[in-house]
Amino acid sequence: SIASNDGKSISVSQALGAGCEVIWNYPLEQCHFVERNAQKVYDKVNEVRRLIELRELKPNQDNIEFANSELDRKFVLKNFVDVIKGALHA
Repeated sequence: SIASNDGKSISVSQALGAGCEVIWNYPLEQCHFVERNAQKVYDKVNEVRRLIELRELKPNQDNIEFANSELDRKFVLKNFVDVIKGALHA
């Protein structure tokens, strides 16, 4: 089965940070979005496999940069604190 999630999974963040491709049914920049449909998942896996082969199995540097800038723990916590501060001052 395909897991669903309403937020950023730690494993997704870790995979992106390692330069891996992520196929997910939750829309997130740098992830390959796919609906929960067996044929669409199969097609997406083949699409991603071709991308990996084209870059000769090397890590996806764009994913690494995205994870380091947008999914870094300090960045996420700072944004969370800023949202809370904004709500308290509203």
